[in-house]
Amino acid sequence: MTIAFRVDASAEIGRGHFSRCLVLAKKLRAKGVDVCFLSSILDQSSKNRLHQEGIVYRILDNESKGACLTHSPTGCFGPDNYDWKRDAYNTLQAIKSRRDVSWIVVDSYALDARWHSYIRKEVNRIFVIDDLANRPLCADVIIDPAPTAIKKKYEFLNQRKGFVATGLKYALLKPEFRNSRPLQPSSRNRYRIHACLGGGSSYKSMPQLCHRLLAINSLITVSAVIPTQISGFESDERITISIDPVSVASTMKNCDVAIGSPGTMLWERFCIGLPTACFAISMNQEPILKLLQAEGWILDLGNLRDFKNEGIKRFKTWLEDDTTRAKTRNSLMKAVDGYGAERLCSLLMSYS
Repeated sequence: MTIAFRVDASAEIGRGHFSRCLVLAKKLRAKGVDVCFLSSILDQSSKNRLHQEGIVYRILDNESKGACLTHSPTGCFGPDNYDWKRDAYNTLQAIKSRRDVSWIVVDSYALDARWHSYIRKEVNRIFVIDDLANRPLCADVIIDPAPTAIKKKYEFLNQRKGFVATGLKYALLKPEFRNSRPLQPSSRNRYRIHACLGGGSSYKSMPQLCHRLLAINSLITVSAVIPTQISGFESDERITISIDPVSVASTMKNCDVAIGSPGTMLWERFCIGLPTACFAISMNQEPILKLLQAEGWILDLGNLRDFKNEGIKRFKTWLEDDTTRAKTRNSLMKAVDGYGAERLCSLLMSYS
């Protein structure tokens, strides 16, 4: 049994989609399933991770043929102006070189129902991981781990009668996060902040963000995670910098809250019990963050570039509310148990 993963990763689009696919792939491989990755764009860090895991990957010949990942009007990478047919053709050629591809797991905003239907020439079962619900799909299984995801919306968008599952119980997280849960609640008047702006270009704003955070309170320290070195930005007595760490969970250890971009890391923060303040890095994230705040999951700080006087004041008030922070910590860990990969692995295996 072989399961292929169609996912991309780069500094521009980030690595969240790739990371959650790798978690599922490793769990499947432990069950004896053969896995492979097919990508149009794959940065060197992601290639290195696949090499380390001994997982085969193939780079699709899309860019040289005129296909490109572009920003859609909504501010995210989507099917607009994307050569989905070229992508589908190249994906099929890659699949034909493999034996017994039972499923293809698709985690890409750039691919929609047209691509899914084309792929069915060689693969009968399609598994879509998504968190936007903004385009037609044609999948046998659709998973959206967001707590605000609406199952009926996916059922309406899906052109095939498939299984739809939503919610944090399906969040794909490394075991290190559930294994790193603190045994004791964070102490009062401690303000160690975990800061990460994702793998996209927004990480370049980290020095400025840290400067603004440290100015709020003399008791604040920061654990900053960045994908690559930033000139002139170095660790000191109040800032610990981790560059493309192997274990993100270890950088969250002893932190009291988190601040940064949403995405897969948001569920990782929840699992470890970190109340989180979020910035919208792209336009499509803005309504998502508003909804998450309305339901009590996060503090929505709006756009990163607007984190100034009023935003800093709101963050300070939220940070120093120790009672609410402790309650939030417990509810987050209860909502995300860290066993999403096991659930989805069992789901895929049940079809074999």
